[in-house]
Amino acid sequence: MNMLRDLSDDEDFLELVNIVMHPRQPKVYRERTNEFNKWSDEEFRNRFRLSKPVVEYVTDEIADEISSESNRNHALSASEMVLLTLRFLACGCFLQTTGDMMGVDKSTASRTINKVTRAIARLATNIIKMPSTAEEIDETKYK
Repeated sequence: MNMLRDLSDDEDFLELVNIVMHPRQPKVYRERTNEFNKWSDEEFRNRFRLSKPVVEYVTDEIADEISSESNRNHALSASEMVLLTLRFLACGCFLQTTGDMMGVDKSTASRTINKVTRAIARLATNIIKMPSTAEEIDETKYK
């Protein structure tokens, strides 16, 4: 406490309080790998349940809707967002686990999954085609 009494200036006191009470934690930016290059086609499909061309197609369709306006704070790219969401849906694991696998925090994983699933759901009417004739239904059952 003698140190606090010796401070002659309010600014010095406030600086000391900020240092002692609220030390700044350095921002941690985790390394993200390129999942398209990291895995073979078969391994990629096993992990994300879709082939690389299909993931690229879906990403292209929703990229404008989900992309960040800037790259501030190492924002996720549209393809990283789609892959994070697909990984979560494919393995059904916790947000923390999915975030760790993709190099993001749990809260970022949650916001990303919400944003991407909503964007994909809006595509459903254009992409998902239900069989309408008896022949198509039988063929679908057979497959």
